[in-house]
Amino acid sequence: MYLARVTGRLVATIRYPGLEGVALQWIQPVDERGEPMGAQLVACAAIPSGPGDLVQFVDGREAALACPE
Repeated sequence: MYLARVTGRLVATIRYPGLEGVALQWIQPVDERGEPMGAQLVACAAIPSGPGDLVQFVDGREAALACPE
């Protein structure tokens, strides 16, 4: 599990089947001091959050469990 700050929202004109209705967001991973770390990522938002919010994210198979399909 990692920490990131939401930097913006995305709009996709074409979506992968099963991701219809799932919000996409730009996130910036941060270190334990809250400093930016690495490149920004695109994430599926499983809970309501917006730009400026500090969020937790996971990768790999565990991340898919939060999506509806």
